[in-house]
Amino acid sequence: MQQVAEAFNRAASQLAEAQQGLERKVEERTLELNRTVSELQVLGELTQTVNSSLDVQVVLDYIVMHAVQLSQAKEGTLYTIDHDALAQRANHGRSAETIQLSSADRVKLGSGSIGARCVALRKPVQIPDVATETGYRNRERMLAEGIHALLAVPLMQEDKVVGALVIRSAEVGEFPQDMLRLLQTFAAQSVMAIRNAELFGEIQEKSEQLLAASQMKSQFLA
Repeated sequence: MQQVAEAFNRAASQLAEAQQGLERKVEERTLELNRTVSELQVLGELTQTVNSSLDVQVVLDYIVMHAVQLSQAKEGTLYTIDHDALAQRANHGRSAETIQLSSADRVKLGSGSIGARCVALRKPVQIPDVATETGYRNRERMLAEGIHALLAVPLMQEDKVVGALVIRSAEVGEFPQDMLRLLQTFAAQSVMAIRNAELFGEIQEKSEQLLAASQMKSQFLA
């Protein structure tokens, strides 16, 4: 009877552990599904915004804001290449003082900054712990601002790198692969938004030229 009772208790304990494990898996799966739904919703809204908005700054601000929020990071910056440096185009989570300071300190291509690295390598670059990057040019500034991990994703237009999306986290550690893929999608949408704005500018310029030519023709005939 004692052996039967002990066997029953073990079975009951194992059943309770299995149930708890199942509940944890259900909870984790629910959180994962909720995150996926949220990401898909944002991507859908982003695609709609890119396709409908002619104001590239509005789109870039939107992209950086959601990239920071979805990655649960502290701040982010979107850069485009301007001659021999990376120029800031959009920021989220950064103070006006920090933006002004970093704008004055131009991010030169070929420098040790994470944005310049990802442009040179043409692939995402991570710094899981800024504190261990003793040679990093902005190490002290990042640590003073509470930044401990960095991720930079290149902006690719076909085979050409046109900029970088940099995300900064207050937590130490690498960004997960699914988040990396999501940010690469955001980077691709950024390039599309910039290209749409360029095409609209070209069309507007051609329209103005045609209008001017038409007016000159009318004046000549008159």
